[in-house]
Amino acid sequence: MDIKEYEFLWTTQKDIHALQKMSNGYLIINIQDNTALIIEDDDISDAVVKEMLRHNCKINF
Repeated sequence: MDIKEYEFLWTTQKDIHALQKMSNGYLIINIQDNTALIIEDDDISDAVVKEMLRHNCKINF
């Protein structure tokens, strides 16, 4: 599974993306324009969220 295309979430655009805590996990959001990034593949989505958490990306509660 390759999540390289999502690297920008925890590197170059880390300051404009965050994880929104939901009752069943996290939603990836762009905090500048208030949009969500939907990743349809659950395994890839889980891996991206884990990577964002590992890189201390912002979490909204």
